[in-house]
Amino acid sequence: MRSTNPRICTTLFLNDKNSHSNFPKGYNILKNCTPFFMFKAFSIIITILFLAFGIFLGVLNPGNVKFDLIFQQIDIPLSILLAITFSIGMLLSGIYFTFILLSKQWQLRKANKQNTKLSGEIVQLQKQIADYENSKEIEAKNEIANL
Repeated sequence: MRSTNPRICTTLFLNDKNSHSNFPKGYNILKNCTPFFMFKAFSIIITILFLAFGIFLGVLNPGNVKFDLIFQQIDIPLSILLAITFSIGMLLSGIYFTFILLSKQWQLRKANKQNTKLSGEIVQLQKQIADYENSKEIEAKNEIANL
């Protein structure tokens, strides 16, 4: 049974009393939820881990540093500078992978169109083969009838 609603997935996860497997109860959420919910849960966990890592870096690096912007120098806490740099890196990698994903989706659509076209051609050729075989059978029957 698959659920499309994340709340139902959570409810099924919490109320699963009929589990007879050797796996812990938490494993059953994998059977009851859609991939979208699993991706969402995974992304939330990753975000929380990155936030915890950022707070950890902020606590360890309270000192100020001079940051040179070519036209101006500013004093900024090292933790803020690390957070800004990390955020820019995540943003740029997200943009990069978005373009890769769009490219792959375009290639997939193109391949699916070609597959559909070739499937239609296969059906047409199978019909031609069947018609040819039927015409050969009819010719053979006519020859036998003429003898």
